[in-house]
Amino acid sequence: MDQVSNDTSSKLKNQVAQTFDEVVKAYMEKYKISQGVSCVMKGHELLAQSGYETDKDTLFRIASITKFFTRVGVMKLVEQNKLSVNTPVFPLLGLEPLPGEELNPNLNKITVQHLLDHQGGWDQQITGEITFQRPVVAKAVGKSEAEVTPEDMVRYMLSTPLQFEPGSKKSYSGFGYSVLGRVIEKTSRTSYEDFINTQLTEPLGLHSIQLGHTAKEQTLPNETSYEKDSGTDSEEDPYMDLCLEMADSAGGLISNASDLCKFLNYYWGNGQPRKEEVGKYYFMNGRSVGTLALADQMKDGINF
Repeated sequence: MDQVSNDTSSKLKNQVAQTFDEVVKAYMEKYKISQGVSCVMKGHELLAQSGYETDKDTLFRIASITKFFTRVGVMKLVEQNKLSVNTPVFPLLGLEPLPGEELNPNLNKITVQHLLDHQGGWDQQITGEITFQRPVVAKAVGKSEAEVTPEDMVRYMLSTPLQFEPGSKKSYSGFGYSVLGRVIEKTSRTSYEDFINTQLTEPLGLHSIQLGHTAKEQTLPNETSYEKDSGTDSEEDPYMDLCLEMADSAGGLISNASDLCKFLNYYWGNGQPRKEEVGKYYFMNGRSVGTLALADQMKDGINF
C-alpha cells in the first residue's frame, strides 16, 4: 500500500511540475521574459521548483510583495500587545517635518489600520508614488540620492496635503507601507530588516529573504541581473527605477522562490497566522522595471 501511495504521489508531482513548467514558459515567451524561477507547494510538501535560464535558487526582487511581510510584521506586534491597529501612527513616530515646514495636522488622524488597508489619505493617481521619486526627496533633504533614507522620505511627506480624509476610501499607497516600516522600527527598537529576519523568517529557516540594493554593483552574487522591460519602448533603468533602500518596507525585499513559497504556508495574505491549510484565497504581485513577482495562496492549500 505504501509503495502504491508513493508511486501515486510521485506521479502527481511530475504532472504538477510539467503543467506548471508549460504555463510559466508560455507566460515568459508571451511577455519576452528572459529569466525566472518558480516554486509550487502544498503545505510543507514541495511539488515543483524550477529555474528558467537561471538557477532555481536565484534571488529576485519581490517588489510590492514586500508589503506582505510588512503586514505580517505589524500583526506580529499586535499579537504581542506591543501595538494596536487603532494607534495613530504619526504621534507614535514623533518625527519632525523638514526645516521651514509645518506638520499637516490631518496626519494625526491616520491609524495603523488605515495604512494596512491603503486608506491613509494619499492618492498616487493624483500625486504619483513618492517611493519612486528619490531625486525629489534627495533635493528636499539636501542629500545625495545614495544617502536618502526611508525616514527622510517620511519627514518630507509630513507637510504635504492628503488627497482624502483618512479612512473614507481606499487608494493603493506604497508610502503607507513605508510608514508602517517606521512603525515596526519604533515599536520593536530595531531596524526593519532585523525585525523581519529575527521575528519572521529566520525562525522558519528562511535565510534568503533580505533587503536588496538598488545599484548593480551592490547586488548579491546569486541575485539575477535585471534588464529593461522587454516588448515595450521603455528606456527606464531597473537599477534606477525604484530605490530599494528608500522603499524598504514597501518594496525592498529580495528572495528566492522556495523561501517565498514556504512563507506563504505560515501566514495568510492578510498577515494573520495560517492555522488552517485550506479555505482562503490570496493573490499578491509586485512589479518594478525589470521585475515581476507573483504569489498565490489557493483555497485547496496550494501555494506558488
